[in-house]
This record gives sequence, C-alpha cells and structure tokens, in this order.
Amino acid sequence: MKNVSLLLNLLLIALVAILFGMYFSLRGKLKGELQGSAPVTNSAGGGSGKSLSIACINDDTIGAKYLIMHKLSQEIQQRQQELQDEYETKGRKLQEEYAGYQQKAQSGNISQIDAQRIQKDLQEKKNELDNIQQQQEELVKEAQDKNQQLSEKVIDFVNRYNKTRHFDYIFTYSATHGPIIVSNPMLDITNEIVDGLNKESADSLSKSPATH
Repeated sequence: MKNVSLLLNLLLIALVAILFGMYFSLRGKLKGELQGSAPVTNSAGGGSGKSLSIACINDDTIGAKYLIMHKLSQEIQQRQQELQDEYETKGRKLQEEYAGYQQKAQSGNISQIDAQRIQKDLQEKKNELDNIQQQQEELVKEAQDKNQQLSEKVIDFVNRYNKTRHFDYIFTYSATHGPIIVSNPMLDITNEIVDGLNKESADSLSKSPATH
C-alpha cells in the first residue's frame, strides 16, 4: 500500500507539472516579423543598427486567466482527488479485511470453503484498486493531450495576433521558473493575449450547437 500511495503522489506531481509545464514550449517558438513597442538595437550583422521589437507573455497569468486552461486545471485536480479518495477508502477496507482473514487463517478458525470465498473477494477488491490506478494513468495521459491542444491554440493565436503587431520576438516568462523571471511592463502583451484567447473561446462556444 505504501508503494501505491507513493505512485499516487507521483501522479499528482505529474499532473501539476503538466498543467504548468506546457508553457515552457512557448519559448523560442513565438517569433514574428514585425515591429514592437520597445525597440532593441541588433548588434549582429556587422553593426547594422537595425532595431528589433520584442514583447513578453507571462506564463503564470496565462494559466490563471485563460479560462479554458483554468477550468481544465480545476477539473483534472478534482478528478484526481476523487480517484485518490476512492483508492484510499477501498485500500483501507481491503487492508482491514485481509488482516481479519489472516487472523482467522492463523487460528484455524475458518473452513476451506470460507477461505476460498474470502480469497476470491479480496482478489476482486484488489482488482478494483488496480483499476483505479489505471484510471489515474489515463487521467495523466488525458491531461497531457488536452494541454498539448491548448498549447497549440495559444501559439496559433499569438502567431495570428503578431500579423498585425509585427514583433520580431515574443518571449514567455514566469516568476516561478526561469530563465526569464522579470520583464519590462512596457513589453508585456499578456492581457491582450488572454483577452483574445478568452474571446475566441467564448465565440466558439456560443456558435457550437447545444448537445444535451
């Protein structure tokens, strides 16, 4: 049971990492060909003096204010907690029943038929625990897939956004993980990106046919 509890804790850590780690993939991918709010002199190319325009997006804010992302995070955590609670409840019950069976078996106070019946029942309960573990693994995979889809949506939106803004580079940064932890507020376009993502999501949901 200790090994299983350790596995559940590792799965929980993996879920948290999945929900926030996806933002690292934005770094280095969000490039454009455009102008910016704060020019930076490019010393490469023989000192041509060309100005680069740069913008930044806050990973933490995207995770907290992009409504679909935030909702997904809450749903995954809730489902994970429900599975963990179910596992712990059934696990404790199985331990108690197994301890009672052992006590009877050691004292010889159990018939062969009853012993076989109890063993079968214990195995079925063990199978239920194994099934919960399988659901945990499937939940991790589901979270990975959905986060990948959302990551692609964010990148696609930023690329389309940049067609009218013309930044040369768009970086992401975070106060909790590097390499960039601070940016000039004048370069920050996070709120524009979040507003645009949420508007597109709302428009998409309003146009989708209701399925009840």
